[in-house]
Amino acid sequence: QAQPEQMFVFVLSVLELYNDNFYDLLDDAQPSTPASKKRRAPNQTGPNGIGVGKKIEVVRNGKSSQLRGDYTKMQIDGAEAAMKAVEISLERRSSSCTHLND
Repeated sequence: QAQPEQMFVFVLSVLELYNDNFYDLLDDAQPSTPASKKRRAPNQTGPNGIGVGKKIEVVRNGKSSQLRGDYTKMQIDGAEAAMKAVEISLERRSSSCTHLND
């Protein structure tokens, strides 16, 4: 008896948790400019107030938790596409020094 063919679907999402808010780094509304490297201000929808402000939250069910909300779920068809998505996400990531230990 022949084994049925198996098909796998890979889906990638990249979220940034910053100041207790999630940001969708694969959302095309997030800019890929040097300005996006600046620290996110509280209560903004994205870097420097740009973005669509998607609501993403963690829902806890006993011992497990899951993300709920409208965030990008990109179907990946190979390693090259996955690396491209990661590169885009890194460009959109907010980064800046903090004064946590000052």
